[in-house]
Amino acid sequence: PDKEEPLHARVMEALGSAHGQLGLMNLGHTWVNVLLPHVLSKPVRVAYGVITMQEWKAVLNAAPQSPVSRFKLAVPFVGKDMPSTSSEFAQPDVAIGFTILAFHYQGLRQEDVKTTLAEAQDSLEGESGPMSERPTMEKYKHWVNEGGGEVKTPLELMSDELVDAGQKNTLPLHQLQLENTKQVANAHSLLKNSPSLIAEYLNYTFPKLMTFQDKKLSASGEDIGGGVLFDTVLGFSGTPNDLLPYGMCPTGCQFEVGCEGEILHVLSDPARVTMEVLS
Repeated sequence: PDKEEPLHARVMEALGSAHGQLGLMNLGHTWVNVLLPHVLSKPVRVAYGVITMQEWKAVLNAAPQSPVSRFKLAVPFVGKDMPSTSSEFAQPDVAIGFTILAFHYQGLRQEDVKTTLAEAQDSLEGESGPMSERPTMEKYKHWVNEGGGEVKTPLELMSDELVDAGQKNTLPLHQLQLENTKQVANAHSLLKNSPSLIAEYLNYTFPKLMTFQDKKLSASGEDIGGGVLFDTVLGFSGTPNDLLPYGMCPTGCQFEVGCEGEILHVLSDPARVTMEVLS
């Protein structure tokens, strides 16, 4: 396009042929300029964070009907290591941003790693080809490499243990027994800070918990007090205010006769108030 053409016109022309691209661009603008600075300004485990398993058990003891989103997503904190007992982030983009940061700062919990590995094992069983070359196995090896470890066979692991019991190696995905607490603990220690595994877990978690209706039922004071929902509406205000629904007062608010005069009388009564001139 001609360089003299306004940038805005060229951008709109490029976006006009792609459905939804304009909305994504606006969302990206909002994230860069509003949401990201906001979430980065808050300290983890002070203003927000992911609750630990011990904290989740305490929540369930106090409120057994607590939604699972309080365990899976980041929640507001009221102080250092003090998660809110019931509050959640209402704005979905803010909840997403805080959740991503919280897991990258705190790492995945053991239950998170176990759940993600179970999903990966199910995907692995549905794929074809040699086990070591299947896409999910390659993804698993990448997770392990990010944790500084290596995937080895049981025989290789037995040889390693004789040399160095602290090596960060693990079994192939299809041979990993998630019922074995020792193997799960070792996998958690190795994989909890893997950025790719965190992304895999959140890609599985967000669609289940971040569900919002396209349309919501809402009503304003005009709807409630204007005769749309009810034939008769009674109301009282302690302050003189004419901003009432038209359906309630089509001729204007009817103020009590003499009310404002009585207020002024009380406020200026020497028996109730005193006056002092300040120099």
